[in-house]
Amino acid sequence: MYQPKFADFEAFAQRGNLIPVYREILADVETPVSVLKKLQHRDHVYLLESVEGGEKWGRYSFIGTDAGVVFKVRGPKVILEEKGRVSVREHHGDPLGAMRKLLGRYQPVATPGLPRFFGGAVGYLGYDMVRYFEKLPDAPPDDLNLDEAVFVISDSLIIFDNTRHTIKVVACAYMEDADTPEDAYQKACEKIEDMIELLSLPGGQSAPPPRTNGVSFESNMTPDQYKAVVEKAREYIAAGDVIQVVLAQRFCTPCTVDPVDLY
Repeated sequence: MYQPKFADFEAFAQRGNLIPVYREILADVETPVSVLKKLQHRDHVYLLESVEGGEKWGRYSFIGTDAGVVFKVRGPKVILEEKGRVSVREHHGDPLGAMRKLLGRYQPVATPGLPRFFGGAVGYLGYDMVRYFEKLPDAPPDDLNLDEAVFVISDSLIIFDNTRHTIKVVACAYMEDADTPEDAYQKACEKIEDMIELLSLPGGQSAPPPRTNGVSFESNMTPDQYKAVVEKAREYIAAGDVIQVVLAQRFCTPCTVDPVDLY
């Protein structure tokens, strides 16, 4: 049975334009990781889970998929991927303002029976985003060509209740994408059924990676370069110019392991 019922959904649609619809099923032998493996072929899938107090497993695990919107920050520009279209615009030094404007289009209505989180913008802010908030020295060369920030807004969410051993399959109905409440509700229910059918399929097994005698890592700095950075930090400390120094180097190695298996 879908929740909320359509009569309640129609009433919720008077209060906002984003209403989560869900169906609850038994988790059986599924785990968050086994479901993640079934969904990993999709773009922009994420898994959120946590440990409370350092030792107690969090009650909920969340898997998001079907990204309706992807928000990226790259240099002075914001890149939006939405419904197969890509738009690029300037953020004028305020990328989070652009994010705030994007999120302003949504007026979510909480559905009884769901945890507080039932979708939203999930992603990361890269370290260099701090340069939009503080005046800092010039950034080091970008040799990885990574986005400074990436957030996805997923239309579908799978919520594991690790206490009750159930799964809530959630589809967020965005009223602006539908002609009528009936249309929005029907599309959400169909999306839920498609997801449940996918969960019922046997999970694929990753081929074991070839065994090696050892793994070697390569740094992005030579030992002499790193020592020079340490000496410069010591000079700053002696001069009283810094209160904290983070000296880091990047170590890389080729990896053929399935990302989910690595997790």
